Amino acid sequence: MIRPRPRPAPLWYPCTAAVAAFLVIALAQDASAGHAVPLLVAFFAATASGAALPLSIPAPYAGALLQCAASGVLAWSGHTAPGQLWPLSTVSIVTVVGQVGLVAALHHWRTAVAVWWGTSLACMLLVVLDPGGREAGHAGPALVAYTGSALLVLIAVVSYRQRARIRRDLADARRDVEVAQARRALVEERTRIARELHDVVAHSMSVVHMQATSARYRLPYLDDAARAEFADIAAGARSAMGEMRRLLGVLRADDAEPGGQVTVGLAPAPGMAELAALVHDADRRGAPARLAVAPDLPPVSDTIGTTVYRIVQEALSNAVRHAPGAEAAVAIGTDAEYLVVTVENGPGTAPWAPPPADTTGSTRTRHGLVGMRERAELLGGSVTSGPDPDGGFRVTARLPLSPAPGSTA
Repeated sequence: MIRPRPRPAPLWYPCTAAVAAFLVIALAQDASAGHAVPLLVAFFAATASGAALPLSIPAPYAGALLQCAASGVLAWSGHTAPGQLWPLSTVSIVTVVGQVGLVAALHHWRTAVAVWWGTSLACMLLVVLDPGGREAGHAGPALVAYTGSALLVLIAVVSYRQRARIRRDLADARRDVEVAQARRALVEERTRIARELHDVVAHSMSVVHMQATSARYRLPYLDDAARAEFADIAAGARSAMGEMRRLLGVLRADDAEPGGQVTVGLAPAPGMAELAALVHDADRRGAPARLAVAPDLPPVSDTIGTTVYRIVQEALSNAVRHAPGAEAAVAIGTDAEYLVVTVENGPGTAPWAPPPADTTGSTRTRHGLVGMRERAELLGGSVTSGPDPDGGFRVTARLPLSPAPGSTA
């Protein structure tokens, strides 16, 4: 995509006009006193030369033509003493070099090169077509001084602009990648939550289907209307489970490899019972961890158990990733009607190294605190996190033991 060229900042005009005014005075005095140019001719030619600078901001080629005309008038109207620069004086060289640098700073580099080449060719034509018949060898020092200095300024300004453009493009690309990664992490976490909700709901629907199907055998005193009602319940449960299986197949197909092999495991969602294995695996991966579960912890639903498992899993993974060698403590208890999960780790004690692969069967990618908070909010809970005064990090999740009726869960 071609990025539109931004307009020059308004500050360019007054700054360029101020420099041009100073150059007009210096150029008129140098032409009249040093090269015997008539005062009126020197004043108008110097004014045109100075006006070419601000004109080059909106119209670089018009400014270059005006500059060449003014330089030609000054070169052909005066006399050159031995040792003086000609066809451009020292002040003229500074003026034209400044104009080339101004064009290079505000316009495309091809335009700047064209202006440099055009002004250099105009200087050579002034020497060849000189009505005073001065020797061409006398113009050598001025031509070399102008073309060389203007070329150096052109290369310097264009290089600086290209470097600045590359840095802006890299910053934009880095920002786009970060936004895309954040969106992808959020979508992947929501997809995983949908899969786990399927596993939890499918278990309950299976129980409903089994009880409705076996009702006619367990309850022989049911009349025909009640049996038909239970049959409808069983058929509805069967249909719902079929729809959920098809939806789960679509979600899992999103993680298929190019060859068509699905990489997402089909095992049920983990819960509280798998926390011990998770902590042991974190210990093996370089984060010494311990688990403390309150003895009076009441039974929790499968949805809450899966949420606790995922929050602890993400917190321990962050400890391994960002604080290698630090000891992590996982504590699970209750506070009134809330289940409180705390994962705390100290500062890292080992140099950073990529953690070994997770062998617990999880294929999750890094979702960070976004996934933790979203899981907790689905149940009507909350997650807080932040650094400790001793340099460690703490994650605290509060989940209702009985989710509110209005919560997503």
